[in-house]
Amino acid sequence: MVASAIDAQQALQMLDQDPFDLMLLDLHMPGPADAEDLLYLLRDRGNTVPIIVVSGWVDDELVADRPDCVQAVVKKPINIQELVGLVRDTLPAN
Repeated sequence: MVASAIDAQQALQMLDQDPFDLMLLDLHMPGPADAEDLLYLLRDRGNTVPIIVVSGWVDDELVADRPDCVQAVVKKPINIQELVGLVRDTLPAN
């Protein structure tokens, strides 16, 4: 299943209802809670969904200091082959 959320609150609601295998998370999202807040809220709740962060604002500090819940950081514009490879590497083999 593929789903999208318009903000961190909606993402939390969706994750509370259904388990997801992977989350692609843009760092800049509307609403009072940003993507970084969402990362820590998910971990505080015990959610272990693997996360790939996607952003046009990637710098070396973000890559070096990312939380352990973040599997990878991808800079926009996205290279589709790179993203597909990261998704394959992140998802459990069936």
